[in-house]
Amino acid sequence: MMESKMTTKTQEKPDPVAQIVAALSSAGNQARHRDINEILEAVSRLHRTEKQSLGSLVFALVGDWSRDYKYGNYDVRNEATCKRAFAMVQGLPEHERENFWMAYI
Repeated sequence: MMESKMTTKTQEKPDPVAQIVAALSSAGNQARHRDINEILEAVSRLHRTEKQSLGSLVFALVGDWSRDYKYGNYDVRNEATCKRAFAMVQGLPEHERENFWMAYI
């Protein structure tokens, strides 16, 4: 008697972090080809809690890019982003320069 082997394809669950990074990268690339004011207007209509969540992410990114500039972890392709982020963070009170966490309300 021949034993039948059933193979099941296991699907890997998508990595949520990878999905977020891919969406941000795609959004950044698409935004270059649109009027940025359209995007700002659409974001301004988000619910205030969604704005807070998005702001937390944006400010965490700015903080990370600022650290990249501070430690020389950039090249000509992203120097302007890191340099501007660094200048923005330097404008904050010293006690706010390392912690970009904001409450989820």
